[in-house]
Amino acid sequence: MEGGISNIKYVWHTEPNACEKCQELDGTEYNIKEDIPEKPHPNCKCYIEEVKDDDETCDCLDKVQNRFVSMFEKVSTLQADLHEMINELIEEIKSDIGQSYNNLCKNIIDEASNWDNAIGDFARNYNDMLEADWKYSDKYFHAKANCQATQRGVLGEIVAEATSVLREIEEGIRKVIFEGNNLTEQIKDAKQDMKANEYGRQQGKTYSNEACEILIDVFRPNGLPDKY
Repeated sequence: MEGGISNIKYVWHTEPNACEKCQELDGTEYNIKEDIPEKPHPNCKCYIEEVKDDDETCDCLDKVQNRFVSMFEKVSTLQADLHEMINELIEEIKSDIGQSYNNLCKNIIDEASNWDNAIGDFARNYNDMLEADWKYSDKYFHAKANCQATQRGVLGEIVAEATSVLREIEEGIRKVIFEGNNLTEQIKDAKQDMKANEYGRQQGKTYSNEACEILIDVFRPNGLPDKY
């Protein structure tokens, strides 16, 4: 049986008056079929006899046991190596996840702080505007709030844009419906406010480390106290 265990022998038999090469092979025994050579020449009359060796005690059981022992030793070694690799991979993943988790938490906290601080920028500038009570100062304070919020990153910029749009909508409705302002004039004023807000965001995004009071100085009204 190919690749298996057998007590069969293969004997080469040569016919009388055979050639010298065939005579040399006569009676040769082979334990494995694949070891039998090709016939030396065409029309060779030699033949191969399969002989079961009953006189020799077959050690098939020992061979089978040895083969399984060897196989299990290899499997055990492979299993141990695989187990070690898996443990190392788990530890590495745990370490990466732990670091990623810590980084994620830090990023969430940082972004939440940026969001909260951006809202604070608008509240602070609104209070300053009310406190200053200075003519033509609204665009300056609004542009400064947009600038400062945007300097805090992406979430700050979102807060700045959303707050500015909502403010213009709220103010437009209030002035037109409840205060009787002209709709056309209110739309014109809202466009100018939005332009100032956008300018503040652009300046804050471009110059993230510079003072917004300087960056949006173009909207600063004459005589506004230096504290603002």
